[in-house]
Amino acid sequence: MAFLVIPSIVFMSLFVVYPILSAFAYAFYDWQGLARGEFVGLKNFREVLFGATMAPVVWNAFLHNVYALIALMIVQNGGGFFLAWLLYKEPFGFRFHRVAVFVPVVLSTIIVGFLWKLFLNPNFGVINQALYSLGLDALAKPWLGDSSTALGALILANAWHFVGFPTLVYLAGMQRILLRSSRRRALTAPASGSF
Repeated sequence: MAFLVIPSIVFMSLFVVYPILSAFAYAFYDWQGLARGEFVGLKNFREVLFGATMAPVVWNAFLHNVYALIALMIVQNGGGFFLAWLLYKEPFGFRFHRVAVFVPVVLSTIIVGFLWKLFLNPNFGVINQALYSLGLDALAKPWLGDSSTALGALILANAWHFVGFPTLVYLAGMQRILLRSSRRRALTAPASGSF
């Protein structure tokens, strides 16, 4: 049975591992377009991280990633816990709501990206149309085209895509706690018909 794994190992080695390792090795050389120059060691890394031209862009991108990571942790876990609590209360149609919360997780990232691109379209997007219908025309804007709102819009779309997974994890934890506490109560309750 182990021979069944060999094709996937060969495929991963050729198309994932080898390109990553070769790209890492290329980073230690000087490049003039497509022509590889001499070995320069860590000079390229120093230029990217501390050079006058690249460093501001790289560190700005790094800070955006840190901000997105923190925001996604708060929004996904906080939203997931809140949704799990609502589902734990078993509102009307809670089985449908469980499925509806988890469906975005199983959708392709390409589909989710295209869907949110349509939602956030400045001309006919659902978000701006809702703002127009509520009389909040001043709040409508090109969400992905404005540097002050683009990162927040991407965080919102990503959080919507993956909030279903922590929701189900928290819901399972809440149900497990309920199950344990009901078992404990059943074991400690006096038996019916005892003196």
